[in-house]
Amino acid sequence: FIWVVFLGAAACSKRKAHIAIDALTLFAPPRLRQCLAFVVQGVVLVLMAAVTYFGWVLCRLATQATSTLHIPQYVVYLVVPFSAALIFLHTTIQLYRDIRASVAGRAA
Repeated sequence: FIWVVFLGAAACSKRKAHIAIDALTLFAPPRLRQCLAFVVQGVVLVLMAAVTYFGWVLCRLATQATSTLHIPQYVVYLVVPFSAALIFLHTTIQLYRDIRASVAGRAA
């Protein structure tokens, strides 16, 4: 179940389908809306870098076997840094595209 949730989060990140609170951006002018999007993407990058790192630390520390399936705990926890790294990658690509679109729009 944990694998489905975390991989689903990565898939939603790729499709920009996560739940978002857009009350601030609905009434903001386009320039401010764009700046807020960059800030949010930056926060996501920092957060996912931390989750990737600490998820990897968690995997290295989880050496015991699970009580029911008798598999190493790190197999269960490995999805945390893996999906965080995927979200980091998708956000980086989206940020790059948004910056290129912003520069292209300003130059036109």
